[in-house]
Amino acid sequence: MLRKIHSTLMPKGPRPLLLGAMVCSLLALTPGKAQAQIDASRRAGCGELFVNFKPVQSQQTGFSYRWELGRGPVSNDYSPVMIYPSAGTYPIRLEITDPTGNKTTHLDTIRVYPVPKPGFSADDTVGCFPHKVNFRDTSVAGAGSIARRFWFFGDGKTAVDDPAPANTYATFASTYSVTLRVVQSVCPLDTFTITKTGYIEVKQGVKPSFIVQPPTVCKPPITMKFTNTTQPVPGQTISFDWSFANGSPASSNAVDPVVQFNSAGSFRVRLLATSSGGCADSVVEDIKIPNVTVKSDFIMISDTVCQGRLADFMNNSFPAPDSSFWYFGNEPPALGVNQFKIFTAPGIYPVKMVNKFGACKDSVTKTITVTSAPVVSFNSSARYNCKAPQTISFSYTAGSPGMISSYEWDFGDGSKQSGNQPTVFHTYSK
Repeated sequence: MLRKIHSTLMPKGPRPLLLGAMVCSLLALTPGKAQAQIDASRRAGCGELFVNFKPVQSQQTGFSYRWELGRGPVSNDYSPVMIYPSAGTYPIRLEITDPTGNKTTHLDTIRVYPVPKPGFSADDTVGCFPHKVNFRDTSVAGAGSIARRFWFFGDGKTAVDDPAPANTYATFASTYSVTLRVVQSVCPLDTFTITKTGYIEVKQGVKPSFIVQPPTVCKPPITMKFTNTTQPVPGQTISFDWSFANGSPASSNAVDPVVQFNSAGSFRVRLLATSSGGCADSVVEDIKIPNVTVKSDFIMISDTVCQGRLADFMNNSFPAPDSSFWYFGNEPPALGVNQFKIFTAPGIYPVKMVNKFGACKDSVTKTITVTSAPVVSFNSSARYNCKAPQTISFSYTAGSPGMISSYEWDFGDGSKQSGNQPTVFHTYSK
């Protein structure tokens, strides 16, 4: 309510000063114009609110202050402090008295909003890494709305403002505490936190894997061995469940199964590994069973060779192979389309040629007989003579002549003779 002001007539001249004083008094008492004269550290917030008050004007000697802070006793401090513990609207009134006794009144308001109830849920709190968890914010706003969200998943990863984030725990088996901080629209300076300790439990997962060698033949039926390369899980046992499309058997629980495929094509193989800790994972691979008509063959000049003589092996396969490996007895393999070999000991040797045709292999094995080399010795009818011409006889003397198919003689004077006779005659003319 405005105070009525009485005045007497004054001579002309000083009247403007009196009107100015009246206007200032009216402004000082008008609540709507006085709010800016109160400095408050917070004018709005959520939950318990701690507020520092002071006048906008600096503290001066001779001035007194009377604060009505909406709750609690009146304060005569220049800069009082008040705690507002619950939601509500609190009127603030400041009355300032100057040294002459003049009073000015200033009004303000503090608003405290209800706090939100932070909360969240997850679709799967226990699993094996890599373990994906979908979270959902279930917070309820006390006033306004939930304006911001800050997620901390416990593994070093975070998310901001997403009401339904997902996080994959991919590195370690452990328990993880998850924290959500929310901000209400009506009090952007306040955050409210909920932490669920050990909320996510991640166990060490199992990662199945296997290898299979390429087919060693080029057409069905083809038998293949699958080698399980799944890594063990410390303190746990792992069971395996195999499935083989078009295989025989069609399924197996063996660690390293052997399977036969009776037709050509591309067939899916699946390995499911399950640990005693409850973790399971699978891996799928398509294998190709070829159906290629090939013929592996090689030609030997003879299936019998003399010890120490060179034996020729010529590749006669169709179609031409990409590569060929030759196996002579227990010796290491030799690479090459064709091969040449000297056998240093008599015996019967298996000769195996393995051809590679694209992704498949084919082979053929033959035997070669290596006979002992003949022992060469001979004598003559006369080793010493005093005059020419002289005819000398030479006879083969080592072993049975029936085992020798041909002879080649060199008489030392530039003459040579070959044939199948173990005894020959030669005339030296000088």
